Formats: sequence, structure tokens, C-alpha cells
Amino acid sequence: MGERRIRFERRVGKIGFLGRGVRPPRRDESDAPHSIDLRIGGAKVSRSLKDTRAATRDFADAPGLLSAVFSRKPEAVVRPESADDVAGAVGVCFEERTRVVPRGAATAGQGGVVPVRGGVVIDLTSLRNIVGLDRANRTATVEAGAVWEDVIDNLERESLSPLAYPSSACGGTVGGWVSTGGYGIGTLKHGNFRTHIESLEVALPSGFLVEASGREGRYSIPSFAGTEGQIGVVTKAVLKLRRLPERRASWVIRVPALSDGLALYNRLTRLEDLPYSLEIVSPGHPGPYGEMGGVPLLLATQEGAAADVEALAARIEEAISGTGLELDATVEAHDLWRKRFSNLRERAEQGSFQSGSLLLGDDVLEGFISYLRREGAGGENLGFVCRAVERGRSLVTVGCFSGGAGEPSPLGAFALVRKAIAAGAGMGGVPYGVGIWNSPYIDVILGDRKRELRRIKREVDRLGIMNPGKFFSMTTRSGLPVPGWALGAYLGLAGRS
Repeated sequence: MGERRIRFERRVGKIGFLGRGVRPPRRDESDAPHSIDLRIGGAKVSRSLKDTRAATRDFADAPGLLSAVFSRKPEAVVRPESADDVAGAVGVCFEERTRVVPRGAATAGQGGVVPVRGGVVIDLTSLRNIVGLDRANRTATVEAGAVWEDVIDNLERESLSPLAYPSSACGGTVGGWVSTGGYGIGTLKHGNFRTHIESLEVALPSGFLVEASGREGRYSIPSFAGTEGQIGVVTKAVLKLRRLPERRASWVIRVPALSDGLALYNRLTRLEDLPYSLEIVSPGHPGPYGEMGGVPLLLATQEGAAADVEALAARIEEAISGTGLELDATVEAHDLWRKRFSNLRERAEQGSFQSGSLLLGDDVLEGFISYLRREGAGGENLGFVCRAVERGRSLVTVGCFSGGAGEPSPLGAFALVRKAIAAGAGMGGVPYGVGIWNSPYIDVILGDRKRELRRIKREVDRLGIMNPGKFFSMTTRSGLPVPGWALGAYLGLAGRS
């Protein structure tokens, strides 16, 4: 405790009491990488051009001029091997007044892990272990960089399972999902992922580790879950678990017309006993399911007691009776989700995929999907996945490929997706995730939480070093604020070019 207090007092002496009134200087380089070398070990710090360039993009890279305006190559990429390493690296950045960008597997596409103002990127993917398992209370302590698929496989060997996980489970990390939206596979049945968190371990901007628990207060779970590294760096999460389901089953229904699929989708979301997961996928071109993507697909999954699985199968059979539709139970849902994400990631690595998501109520869902079909040239360019995530509300992810024959340019694809998000927000939808591109909708996304989160950020991150230039306000790499209407006007012109 004495040593930590001395380190803390040195930081206070260097920058003033908790940095009050002091902002990071505008500079491209600092002493932070060298100091982090000394603090946690040089082998964990990379300043190579390959690593720093890779850190300037995520799953859906911003095209051309937008990338030049809204991203800046970081000074270094730090790969900590423990929570203490994370705290040490962030503490150095606090001392040096250097910006910090936490990063996981970068499977989102909103720019949330892209350094807008430079600084140091903290790559958490080396923190990938389950470090504690409480079988009696059914909880697991998992490091932030753990890939969901690995976590699921390890837990199943202990006859346990998470309540829900993201659709990017084969690549996405636990900390990444904690820090973003928390809706995905299983949330229809068990609720948003944030409610599955018992507590979090977080490295604060001052370089200290704290435990966040409860639902209120400065160091509560809502201060860090969904705030994308604005207030601290999540290093561990204690997650609620369930017993491994007795039985699992998936059903694929190929529907000749999207209207038929939506009617069935709406009927199943109104069941008293909801499915574990339910989604409808537009055909798209090329479809995210490859050869299966020639027609719209409805994918339903149930997990639990054998009687629950059989009951859902009977209800689906009843719903499609007389329609000519057939159930295909030969494909495992998990294999399909993995295939879809792998296909999209392969295209994204070529810089040819853009995406965005919205939460929409049942009352506007059909209207928004009709809009997508009109704007996406009959669905050949603009595709979507609509997943029921809670009763009465769906998460619609819009995607657009570019660069191929008959496909728009990368900037045109980006503009098409952003236009769709703006249209959905105009219909009452809530953009999902913030990052850079959804920051113009921050009032809609956060609602009444915005004022409280701003207050907590000012108290905890007085220097403003945590993931700047996004989330609360979009700025260029030079710090110039960008109003949402200005970006919208630019994209409107780009979309018509």
C-alpha cells in the first residue's frame, strides 16, 4: 500500500491534483512507450509499423478520406500479460498525459477501438484465461481478452454454460462485449449480457485497479459496461453461469419470400416460452451463409429441458402447417453462426465490408426492413440479419459488401450503411454501439444515463485520456469537433457519387 501511495503522489505532483484542469498536449509522440518499457517490460511494447498500422482499423475499416480524418497511428501497441501490466501501462499514460485506447479482437465496426487522437493502444488479447470457477454459485472469473468460443468450450467441459454470448463468439472477446452493447445469442431468453455480470475488475486512468459491482455509483457495473473504455479498462469479469442445457436443437426454415419469413418471425417472438435464439437473414449477395444464402432464412434455436425443445419444435410445425415451408434440423446453429462470421471476417480483411446495427421495436421493424429492401437494390448489395433480443425488440445488423462486380465503392458502401442507420433512428430505432460513427446519436443511445456518465468521466478521467475523439463527441484526429449533420451531408453526397 505504501509503494502504491508513493507512486500515486508522484503522479499528483507531476500533473496537479488528479490532473484538474490539465489536458493532454497536442503531440504525435511522448515518452510513454519508453516508460512503459521500463514499467512492465519492453517485450510487451511494440512500436513496429506493422502493429501500429493494424491498430488503426477494426472489423469494418473506414474508407479513404474518412480513415485519414478520423484515425491516427498510435505511438505504440502494448500487449499486457496481466491486470497489473494493464494498470501499469495506463498509469504511465496518466503520468505522461498520453491518450489510451483499449482494444480487444476488434470484431465491431463502429470505430470504438480505433485511435482517433493517437496515443497508446492497450491490446488485451493476451489476457485470455478463465482464472476462477465457482461451481457452487455458478460463476466464472474470466480475463477480458478471452475469446467467447474458448470460454464456452472450457465451461462445457465443466457441465456449465454462459447465459448468452455474441454472434461473433468465434472471434469476439469477453471484455469487448462487456464494453459494447451486450445483445446477442441467448439474450432473447436470458436478457442483456450486462445483467449477467457479477462484478468487473477495471484499471482506472490513474493506474489503479478497482472492483466495480452493483448498479449505482461511480464504480458500478453500468459505469464500465457499454461505455467502450471511456472511463477505465476492463481487465476481468465475474460472469453468471447456468448448468449445461440438457438438450439443444436448431431449425432452419428457407422462406421463398421475406414477408413470409417476417410473419413467422413475429409469431415466434410472441410465444409465452421464447426460443433461446431467433433470427431472420436476408438473402444478400453473396449471402453470409454462402450457398445457403440464396433465399431468406429463419433460424430458431432452443436450449434447456428436452420437453422445452420438443415444445418449440411443435409450435414451429404448427405455425408453418399448410404454408409449404419445411423445417431443416440437420444444421447446427453454432456452425452456421461461425460460418457467417468467418465469411464476413474474410471479406472485411480485404477492406470490402461495412456494417451497422439498430435496436428496433416491433411497431417499426417491418417498415425499416422494407426501407432496406428498397435502398439495397433489391437486397443484392444491402443485406441484414434481424435477431430478436428481447420481447418486442430486435437487433437489425445491416451490411454492405463493396469492390466486387456490381457492388458499390467502399465509400459508397459506407454511405449506404450510415444512411440506413440514420433512417432507422428516424423511425424510432436506437443505434447499437457508439464508437465513432454512432456518436451523433449519443443522446438517443444513452438517454437519461448521458448526464450521469459524463459526470463520472469528468471525475475519474480528469485528463480526458481515455479513448478520446468518439462516443461522447466525434472529433477529427486534430481535435476538431464534427457535428452529426456535417458527416451526414458528406455521406449523402458520397452515396450519390
